[in-house]
Amino acid sequence: MKHKHLVWRLKCLLLRSATRATLTAHCSSLGDSLRKENELALIIDGQTLKYALSFELRQAFLDLALR
Repeated sequence: MKHKHLVWRLKCLLLRSATRATLTAHCSSLGDSLRKENELALIIDGQTLKYALSFELRQAFLDLALR
């Protein structure tokens, strides 16, 4: 049982790290257009949304979503 919990926690950490990297990459690649009106859409699945709204990623996700 303990092993499954550790595997689950590791998976969560990896997904959170990947989500952070993706959010940062998209914000960087958009550059100045991130803060201007544009015709972009943000599509995110439920599992990724869960990690994007975690405490440590929430601000980066909101920066991307609201721009």
